[in-house]
Amino acid sequence: MSSCPRRIALTLALLLPALLAVPEGWAAPFAVRLSYSHPDSATRMTVAWNTADERPTVVEYGLDAGYGLRAEGTAQLWEGGGQWVHEVELAGLQPDTTYHYRAGSEGDWSADQTFRTSSEDPCKLVRFVALGDNRSNFDYGPSLNWSPILGEALDFGPAFVLNTGDLVKDGQDPQQWQHLLEMTEPFFPDAPFLSTIGNHDDDDHDGDAAQYNILFALGRNDVTQTEDYYYFTHGPLIVVALSTMSFMGGAIPFGDQAGWLDRVLTENPRPWKVVMLHHPPYSSRDVFGMLHPPNEQSQNEALVPVFDRHGVDLVIAGHNHWYERFAPSAGGGAGDLAVPVGPGAPGTTYVITGGAGAFTFDLLELVGVDPAILCQGTPGSRVCAGDHHYLTLEVQGNRLNVEARATAAQNFGNDPANRWLIDAFTLTKQGAEVLDCPGGEGEGEGEGAGEGEGEGEGEGEGA
Repeated sequence: MSSCPRRIALTLALLLPALLAVPEGWAAPFAVRLSYSHPDSATRMTVAWNTADERPTVVEYGLDAGYGLRAEGTAQLWEGGGQWVHEVELAGLQPDTTYHYRAGSEGDWSADQTFRTSSEDPCKLVRFVALGDNRSNFDYGPSLNWSPILGEALDFGPAFVLNTGDLVKDGQDPQQWQHLLEMTEPFFPDAPFLSTIGNHDDDDHDGDAAQYNILFALGRNDVTQTEDYYYFTHGPLIVVALSTMSFMGGAIPFGDQAGWLDRVLTENPRPWKVVMLHHPPYSSRDVFGMLHPPNEQSQNEALVPVFDRHGVDLVIAGHNHWYERFAPSAGGGAGDLAVPVGPGAPGTTYVITGGAGAFTFDLLELVGVDPAILCQGTPGSRVCAGDHHYLTLEVQGNRLNVEARATAAQNFGNDPANRWLIDAFTLTKQGAEVLDCPGGEGEGEGEGAGEGEGEGEGEGEGA
C-alpha cells in the first residue's frame, strides 16, 4: 500500500470515526485483519473480521482477484461490543507467494486485499516492526497518536507487526476496543498483527472469554489451550509472545510458561530467536517514580535462564513509555539487574519499546530535565530516549539490524521535524548457528555478544 492512500485512510480514521463504526443492522465485514494463529507462516494465514449480526464466515482467496479457493471458519459473539467476530485459518498455502482474498459472505464481501506468505529460505530478507503502549492516557482507548505512528511504521513495508501490549487504557470497556478497531482498520490489511497482552488490556476473564482474545486470532499454546502465549516461525525466525498478565502459575512464578518456552525453542530450532512480553525483565529505576521497576511481575527467575539456555537473541518489552536498550546480558537469574557479558560472549539484548501513543517521558523536558538521566548508572543500559517511536528490524543471513525511530507524532503535535534516529545496532550470528548464506558474514563485531556496528545517532539523548 503506498503512503498516499494510507494517509487518506488515516485522515478518515481520525476525522470521521463515526463512519468506521459498525452501524446497527450493518453486516458488511469491518476491521478485516490478518494474523498467524498457526506457527507456520509459510503455509498458513488467518483472517478475522467483525459484523453487526450473525452471518456466514467465509474467505475466498487465490493467486488473483478471481480467487477460486474458499474456506469457512467460526464466529463468536462479542457480547460487550454487540458484534460477531469471525475467524478463518487458510491452510495449504504456497510459501513466499502473494494471495488475493476477500472476507464475508454473498452480498457482503470486503474489498479485495492481498497478503504474502513467508519464505522457507533461511537466507531471505525478513523485515518487521515492533511497537507498543499505544493506549490513551484518557478513556478513549487508543491514543490519538496511534494511527499516525502505526502508519509511519508500516511505510517500512514489514512482513508483520509486533505489539508489546497496552492497546487500550481499560480492557474492561468494550467501547475502547471498538475505538481501537476503528483507528486501526485502515492499516490492518497491510501486515499480520501479533500482540501480547498488557496490564491495561486485561479484564475479569482469562483465556477465550477475555475481550482481547475474542478480538484477535492468535496462536494457542498446548499448556492452557489459550491464546495468551504462543509462537510462530517466519523464515529464519522464531517469535514467541509470552503473557505477563495471565497464567502465571508453576513451582515458581511463570514456571509453566518457562517450561513451555523451553520446549518450544528446543522443538523448533531457528537461527534467530525473538521473545516479546509486556513487562520488561530489565529497565532503569528512577528517583522520580515515573518508571515501572524491572522484573515487576517476578518473571525473571523462570524466564531469564531459558533465554540464556537457548541463546535468545532479542527480548522486546513495553510497559515503560520510552525506548531503552541494554547491552547483551546473561546470567541474571532472578535478579532485577542485567548482567552484561564481555566481548564475544553469548548474551541476550533486551529492548523496551513503549512509545506508540501513551504519554512518553520527554514530558520531563518541559521542566528542563533530559529523559536520559533516568537510565544513567543502570548496569548495562546503553541508550534511552523519551520519544514516541517504533522499531524496524531486518534479518538477513547472519545479521539482525535494529533501528529505533522517533515519529512525527509526539506528545504535543505532529511535525516531520520530530523524526530522528534514536538508536541503531546490529546483532550477528556466531559459532554453530552461523548460516551458510551467499555473501553472509560470520563472526560478530563490535562489543557484546554478536553486537555490531555500535549505536545510532544521538545515543543517550532525549527527544
